[in-house]
Amino acid sequence: MVPYTYQGSHDTYLRCATTTPKLDPAVLVPYLAQATTYLGLVPTLSVTEYPPFLLARLINSLDHVTEGRVGWNCVTSSMTVRRKTTVMPSSRHTTNATILPMSSPTW
Repeated sequence: MVPYTYQGSHDTYLRCATTTPKLDPAVLVPYLAQATTYLGLVPTLSVTEYPPFLLARLINSLDHVTEGRVGWNCVTSSMTVRRKTTVMPSSRHTTNATILPMSSPTW
């Protein structure tokens, strides 16, 4: 998905690879952990893109394979495209307040 346009087209972003492709930060964590020794790794993962159990399982797995060096920057999606398809801006903080208690015990 290319989230932005320039002069009504995605072409500039695709041609220059600017902000595209976007990799899921969770996929990059094991590679970064392998290349570092003492750094803590805190991917930004949106509660509007992962179900609570899957998110908790993912963070737990990453924490295990990195030997305790993973945290979680909990956010809700803020891009206009995602707001239209998932959570309205006014309920973003409510979503976080709902998801965190559901995810934390399983992590």
